[in-house]
Amino acid sequence: MRRILILGFILCLFITSRGQDTANTIIIKIKRPVTPLSCVYSQSNTIYTNVTNILQVNYPDSGTGQYSLETELGYIQNLHRGKFIVVKHNPGRLTITLWKDSAGRHDLVATQEFTVRSLPNATISVGGYEIDTAAYISDLLKYRELELVFGDFTPLEDMCFIKSFDLKIGGVEYHSESNMLTDEMTNAIKNEKGTMVFENVLATINSPNDMEQTLSKDKKKRVLTQKIYTIEDKSKPIQLVR
Repeated sequence: MRRILILGFILCLFITSRGQDTANTIIIKIKRPVTPLSCVYSQSNTIYTNVTNILQVNYPDSGTGQYSLETELGYIQNLHRGKFIVVKHNPGRLTITLWKDSAGRHDLVATQEFTVRSLPNATISVGGYEIDTAAYISDLLKYRELELVFGDFTPLEDMCFIKSFDLKIGGVEYHSESNMLTDEMTNAIKNEKGTMVFENVLATINSPNDMEQTLSKDKKKRVLTQKIYTIEDKSKPIQLVR
């Protein structure tokens, strides 16, 4: 009987101690990006042909410079701090491998496939608003700077910009040697109640595929010349809205 009581007492202590010594489980949620890599200037995360696409590594330590990208079918340049230039010349698919160097190791982090499409036709925009068949006079006078948008792709300002253009208003044609509306253009816009037309809109697209290499006249030096693209020969009439 005494032996049974001792065993019962020990069992009670065991049950009590188990109840007091339970481990607290803490669940820590780690936020992971949907994709390891994303296109900075493409809303659909699409790579476009023959232009400078910027890819961003989406990990918290991407700014440490430990990451590198590899692909067999495109051109990649490290911009540092987790950003990379990617140029692809043909539409289709592009597989990019993401590596991380740490403590003398070169580890594979992820492999991601991107859709590669031909660049859509460019649209002129002012102040972030695309100009197709209508434009607000207030926007033209406030911003004055013409920019280019290619569908959902917005290139870097210093890599793709309008070089020169003509603007026809009220039967008079004005010329600009930059992407800015001239004073003569803005004065004409203020007084116009009808339409305007863009003509001879020329632009440069800065990528490794857009430099022409020729020889100097003395045949001793190589000369690199930026290719010029015609964005718009003659636009549709654009209604000026007050």
